[in-house]
Amino acid sequence: TVGFSIIFRLRGSILPSPMLVAAAVTIICVSIKTSPPALRILKGNLQHLAPDSSVYSLFTFLVSFLLVFRASHSYRRYWESVTSLTSMRMWFVDSAAQLIAFSNGADKSELEEDLFNQKVVRLFSLLHGMCVAQLLVLPNTQVP
Repeated sequence: TVGFSIIFRLRGSILPSPMLVAAAVTIICVSIKTSPPALRILKGNLQHLAPDSSVYSLFTFLVSFLLVFRASHSYRRYWESVTSLTSMRMWFVDSAAQLIAFSNGADKSELEEDLFNQKVVRLFSLLHGMCVAQLLVLPNTQVP
């Protein structure tokens, strides 16, 4: 259900502000390219600033390098958070398993032991759910 809708949402997304700048630059470029002869003077002056394609090649290289750097940094942060979340879950499962293992030698009936084990699993499951809920971004907060 999430799909691409998370990319195009307005709140909490990084895309709306760059899209406005890109739209403005696109409109300016298209208007200069398809300009009437009166505006061709401006087009000629721009041609003198960058007579060959080396300026555009350098600009393209810098933008692509910046995008790759930011994407790899985001990917690294994502996997770090996934690893930490998995580690937290592993510690909770290990703690619950040790608590259940230590309770097996108690002088209680099998029914009481089963009820205790089920309660331990439910409580640790609730603890994990509460920890994950604390990590969620609330709708009215700003993401740094």
